[in-house]
Amino acid sequence: MPTHQHRGLQPREAGLLALLTSVWGASFMFIKVAVDDLSPVGVAVGRLLLATATIGGWLLFRRGRSGVRAMVAGIRPAQAAVFAGTGSAAPFLLIAWAETRITSSLAGILNASIPLIAAGMALYLRTPDRIRGWRSAGLVVGFAGVALVAGGDLSGQPLGVAAMLGAAFLYATSAMLTRRWFAAVEPQAVALVQVAVGTVLALPSLVFLRVDGVPPVSAVAALVGLGMGGTGFAYFLYYSLVSTAGPQHAVAVTYLVPVAAVVYGRAFLHEDISAISLVGMALILAGQVITSLPGRRTPATALASAANMARLPENA
Repeated sequence: MPTHQHRGLQPREAGLLALLTSVWGASFMFIKVAVDDLSPVGVAVGRLLLATATIGGWLLFRRGRSGVRAMVAGIRPAQAAVFAGTGSAAPFLLIAWAETRITSSLAGILNASIPLIAAGMALYLRTPDRIRGWRSAGLVVGFAGVALVAGGDLSGQPLGVAAMLGAAFLYATSAMLTRRWFAAVEPQAVALVQVAVGTVLALPSLVFLRVDGVPPVSAVAALVGLGMGGTGFAYFLYYSLVSTAGPQHAVAVTYLVPVAAVVYGRAFLHEDISAISLVGMALILAGQVITSLPGRRTPATALASAANMARLPENA
């Protein structure tokens, strides 16, 4: 991957960032629209199937069968299963189930806790890229925001909040596994493995599928938008942004997606968002900013940080 000097976004890159934010931010709205008619299992499995078809089809078109096989060569099946289980199959099911109980806006805000959870795990495990010194204060600020958002809904649907935070923890776990196991694998191949193996793992859950009658067009369209757009197409947008603007700009989408989720939920689903939730979201994003600020680096931590930034941020 080319090295990019620190610079501002060019107009085309800013457009890519805005498009990626809108696509990923809409994922929570799509889930909310589809889940009532297709059930959480139908949404999760359908999303994985559509994402696999989108990513796999594109890579086959660009690389051919031999090229795709070469991309995934050397990936151990057991590692792929654990990675896909924590990175797609289980969290997709949890998020879809959570949105039967909480708003899409709240789901988007809680999903923003993923980088904080990942930073906390790295600190606990003392990995080379863990935060140090004053940047640790970002965890306090961020988790205070999570507690504020979650606490504001505990009188309503605590199980939905718990499911959403469980999905965020699994996403953070998956991100750490990616860095440990797949650092030498092309990011596009990692994305393909995540959704393809995740599909296989999620298929048995279809025994719990309950769909009454033919789902409406709106639910099917939302599922297509979620699988092909919010999962498949979004990956390619992200990697395009990494290759042109560099990972330091591409990861900015992590801060923008929860804001977009709130806007979509309010504008299209007429969801109410409390002042407490908005304050909590601000604290979560502030915590992310603090923990991601530059600190003192050894050569080892600089190398680890560069590799980690190029990885795909986990989003709904």
